[in-house]
Amino acid sequence: MNSSHARSTDNAIPPSDDILSSWKSIADYLHRDVRTVMRWENARALPVRRVPGGARAAIYALKSELDGWLRRETGRIRADSGEAHKPASSIAILPFVNLSADKENQYFADGLSDEIMNLLTRIPDLRVTARTSSFLFRNTSLDARELGARLGVGTLLEGSIQKHGNRVRVSVQLVETRNGYHLWSDRFDRRFNDAFALQEEIAGKVADALRVKFAPETFVARTVSCSPEAYRLWLKGRSFQYGRRNIEALSRARECFERAIVLDPEFAPAHLGLAEHYREISFLGLVRPSEAAAIGRRSAHRAVMLDEGSGEAHALLGVFIGVFEHDWKAAERGFKRALELNPASAQVRSRYAMFFLVPVMRLDEAHAEMEKVLALDPLSADLHCQMAQVLMFQRTYAEAEGRVQTTLELDAGFFFAYWLRGAIQFMQQRYSEAMASMESAIRIFGRAPVALAAKAAASALSGRSREARRLVSELEDAAQSSYISPVSLAWLNMFLGRTDAAFAWLDRAIEERDPQIIHLACKPLYDGLRTDPRFSALLKRLRLPEEAASGRFLPEASCGEAPPGRRP
Repeated sequence: MNSSHARSTDNAIPPSDDILSSWKSIADYLHRDVRTVMRWENARALPVRRVPGGARAAIYALKSELDGWLRRETGRIRADSGEAHKPASSIAILPFVNLSADKENQYFADGLSDEIMNLLTRIPDLRVTARTSSFLFRNTSLDARELGARLGVGTLLEGSIQKHGNRVRVSVQLVETRNGYHLWSDRFDRRFNDAFALQEEIAGKVADALRVKFAPETFVARTVSCSPEAYRLWLKGRSFQYGRRNIEALSRARECFERAIVLDPEFAPAHLGLAEHYREISFLGLVRPSEAAAIGRRSAHRAVMLDEGSGEAHALLGVFIGVFEHDWKAAERGFKRALELNPASAQVRSRYAMFFLVPVMRLDEAHAEMEKVLALDPLSADLHCQMAQVLMFQRTYAEAEGRVQTTLELDAGFFFAYWLRGAIQFMQQRYSEAMASMESAIRIFGRAPVALAAKAAASALSGRSREARRLVSELEDAAQSSYISPVSLAWLNMFLGRTDAAFAWLDRAIEERDPQIIHLACKPLYDGLRTDPRFSALLKRLRLPEEAASGRFLPEASCGEAPPGRRP
């Protein structure tokens, strides 16, 4: 099939049961991830049709055309994706099934499979599908071969747990996805207190069964304290973090971690969870960052001291050192150590990309790193959204917005994707659309100051001055009793034409360690300020490498342009 047919622009989608009307439904039909089928549109002339109109053309495909395309392309696809003979050095760990009567034991089942996954990411030659993608197939009816095709792996680890008092029984099996054969299975009866030793024992046996090489010390039992109640609280806190969709969930996660630490001060994962909480609420502008950063850094450092072998802890400590202390050299050392410890961790690599490579303006490297991350976690809405940010910083707005659309197809309730889509629309002077996107973000997450400020700017520039003034008043009233991000206030002043006030707020943002300021060098929003000497002075205060502060890595057309809308 030629590309002109694949890109047909019929004026209407014919009403038929033969139609698949989104990238996600097309991906599901082909048993692939969204990113792969989007790539196939160009690389393999996948017969996708487009309907013009609106901000973005609608897409659809006909099942009958896809079936014919599959018959012609099957051999090439298998050769391209490695399906003909997937290597045993790739694995996905499915969420373990809770067979206990107490439904709350699902926290333990998830935590066990999650920690085995984290341990296996320490093996350099083993590709481990990340949690977000593998956990999408909880309670799935798909067989091993179908799951292997969806996740692009050669092996699956499945398991179940039964807990009675302080005793737990775990049954696990390793399955080859090419033919559904069992490679290894075992059953473990242990005390609940021995959970961490059990995780390490299972991970070691999986690695042996896969015949992958790993250093003898990789799975040496860590001296991790494990009070049963502290462990349960940590698992519950993580469930709130992973499922976060509003401010209440963040608060409940913090309470769980703090209670776990009181019960067991030597429990490293609880300190790590608390550090992650303070990182997140700082970026959302919900607290004064200098105060939150102090607690978060202390918690991350404590996690490293208690478990030096945790790449996640080193990476999170690197975030605090770079983002809040602007010590980029020390931050890079921390990230490099994290990558040594957990080379196959999507989280470690994404944090290296977003919290080091992006701020120091190594955008091409950040893009390449995020490609690796998405190969590890292809169905993560959060990671597709992070890639969209990188693309926005690179000024490729159409591609960035397409990536946001992929995010929303994977998770229609992901509030930050709406916020980011609004920012991308804002940069293209599509202010009414931007305001609608911001409203969606606020409706899902709540009235976070950073979202209110962005909506106020979009309202002002789309001619809705009354709505803009109302939002500004809300922010000003809130500032009397709670923290409001200086960056948010800088945005408002910038688009009200108050350049001096905007610079004053940006200066204050650096002083207060507002984490949003780390995008000063790369964010398109600030392009109109770059020729002002005060802008260069701000970049120097961020202690960025000289080449990053120079702005020479920005697309040439963007340098010196004023931001859209009212000129400061």
